[in-house]
Amino acid sequence: MGMFIGENRLLTAGRRLALWDCESATAIYSYAISEATQPAIGSTGKQLAVSFGNAVFIINLNDGNVLGRIEPPTTPKFLTFSRNGEQLAGINSSSGEIWVWSLSENRLIQELSAPSGVTQSIHWVGERHLLVNHIHLIDVKLRATVWSYLSTGGTLLTANDGRFWFAGKTKISPISFPGINLNRRTAPLLPEDLLVLSPGSELCIQLDLPFKEAVQDKIRDRITANLEKNGVTVRDQAELRLKIKLVKGKQEKVEMSSITNPFGHRGTKSIKYTPQIGSVTLVKNEINLWQKSRRFGPRGLIQLKQGESVQGAVKRLCKPDPPFFESVSIPKYIGQLPDGKPFGQSTISEHGIH
Repeated sequence: MGMFIGENRLLTAGRRLALWDCESATAIYSYAISEATQPAIGSTGKQLAVSFGNAVFIINLNDGNVLGRIEPPTTPKFLTFSRNGEQLAGINSSSGEIWVWSLSENRLIQELSAPSGVTQSIHWVGERHLLVNHIHLIDVKLRATVWSYLSTGGTLLTANDGRFWFAGKTKISPISFPGINLNRRTAPLLPEDLLVLSPGSELCIQLDLPFKEAVQDKIRDRITANLEKNGVTVRDQAELRLKIKLVKGKQEKVEMSSITNPFGHRGTKSIKYTPQIGSVTLVKNEINLWQKSRRFGPRGLIQLKQGESVQGAVKRLCKPDPPFFESVSIPKYIGQLPDGKPFGQSTISEHGIH
């Protein structure tokens, strides 16, 4: 990450966060930060939020002085300030868990989760909604996704102050979110009625995995411990089910590049293989509420072990990895609208939202 702050200063972020004076080529301040996390700048350009270790630090952007410290349940990869600068939201890109803090009170005020999938961005829309991946509009109060968006023919851009633009083929157009009147639809809804998973819920774990009994017991114990930590009771016959399974995908045939060692022979070979798909899915009344999945199979460049054939390496890579299932973290709160879907979808283009 790199961006200019004013005319003569450059903010960079990697393993360290630093503000540079461009004329003297010296750092005004520098901090170690958590790798693979992205800092956030407040709408006034005076505050900066960064993750380091188990904490989030609020820093004065101009001089680097620490203004406050927050300790989230896990490290958020993405952070975003509300437009008025009074709230900070962070998201765990793996589980989709979202936390919202009041900066004036220095406390956690809301916990919710995003729809399944890898998180790539999160932004405030006004003071009540969050936009995740430029697709899912989440009502923070209701903890539910209330609308979704599809971008066509361009790229959605955003600024620190909550403004959005769409860069199309011929022009850049300002975008006003949410672009629809949701107040009438959300007014009758109560947050508690929309929760499908929260502390106090009861849940049944169903395993359908080809592992040895001891391995399956370890997976069950790890997931049970995480659920109980969130106040969820695990018991048989509960209406809410967590289905943990592994299925075969469709056979694939691709040209794969292989390498025997970092400085060795490279080549390409046509191979056939059947990937396996592992999934952890929260289900109620046959409706999937949340899911975490992983494809087990080769991904282009194969590192061969000594004496190993390409086909042998592919077989090894298609073998499921038990730690994936053990490490899955289920969000503490999951909310959905009554029919399980957002109210609707709009398309974003250079002509606006339709």
